[in-house]
Amino acid sequence: MTRAEQAVELIAPAIDGREVLEVACGTAEFSLVAAELAASVTCIDLDDSRLLPEAGECENLRFRKMDAAAMRFGSETFDTIVLYNAVFHLADQLPAVLDECLRVLRPGGLLAVISTWSLDKPVLTDTLMPLIETRGIRYRLSIDEPYIWVQVRNP
Repeated sequence: MTRAEQAVELIAPAIDGREVLEVACGTAEFSLVAAELAASVTCIDLDDSRLLPEAGECENLRFRKMDAAAMRFGSETFDTIVLYNAVFHLADQLPAVLDECLRVLRPGGLLAVISTWSLDKPVLTDTLMPLIETRGIRYRLSIDEPYIWVQVRNP
């Protein structure tokens, strides 16, 4: 089982039959696995140069070039939003990315920041979690090596 498959398994109930967004998708490895359960998956990144060819062949997966800090989606569009091995790349924009994720997340939806990547872990603990705490947002931190993930429920 790949790490992306294991990551999907961690939050499968929040993906199954849902409208899912993967932010800063890179290869879209997570999105491809999530598409097996989700009603639909949208994945965004600044470029498509790393996107796996299979992403273009998956019926319920669509890729859009988009800045995570300025998403072009309507408010409350997605049930579940995932950042998988991505926060290191977004570290300088985390406040704006968090705002955008919460804006496009439906009430009761889940924002999951999942990492197996060593460069992500200090950004999660030193930047993202303090940012969430200063905003008074409730979250849950889980560590199940090699995974560390933060879950935020949109009220």
